[in-house]
Amino acid sequence: MASNTTGAKPDAEVQTRPIGSGFHSLAEIADDTLSVAIFGFDGTGKSLWPLANMPLPIVVANLDRPFTRAHLGALSKERAERIFIKNMRERMDAINSLEAVLIKDQIEEALAENLAWLKGGTFMLDGGTMYRDVLKLADPTIGPKKESGRRFNPKDKASINAYLAALISFIQDHCINFVLTAHAAFSWAMVQVKSDDGEVKQQHTRTK
Repeated sequence: MASNTTGAKPDAEVQTRPIGSGFHSLAEIADDTLSVAIFGFDGTGKSLWPLANMPLPIVVANLDRPFTRAHLGALSKERAERIFIKNMRERMDAINSLEAVLIKDQIEEALAENLAWLKGGTFMLDGGTMYRDVLKLADPTIGPKKESGRRFNPKDKASINAYLAALISFIQDHCINFVLTAHAAFSWAMVQVKSDDGEVKQQHTRTK
């Protein structure tokens, strides 16, 4: 009987899948649920694109500028009737830690009460830049520092990042599409901030 002198495994033993349990091919698990982040300057159509293209029904938690007749005119009557806005923008003018917690809770509540109805549709956070500010102010570690003008440790944002990731996963797990719009930074500047020990330091921050 001839021996295999090349060291190669017979064809029958060629590995075609990972070893171990829990692996699935992309074709086995892929679905149509989308998570989309849209960045851009003011007035570039960040909000309009998902309203015109994402699956219906659509619920929008609006922390950004008001929707206008121009938005409405760009949509068919049938489509516009299946888009619903929860306007939180007016609460952003004098926001503090308590207000931030209330906004965060209201967004969670809007999702929890409409999970079944939104299945296959879209949940949109319009004003992702402001939403990050909401999460920072609502955070028990970062919020008090921001309110007093003190510098917070960037590592403290780990809990905020984890929360946002969990929120997106929660939405997707319920077969709901997710859209986050956010402002692109037009300019950045070095500003002075005060650390916990009273020392004034420079911090790179978005200006507009």
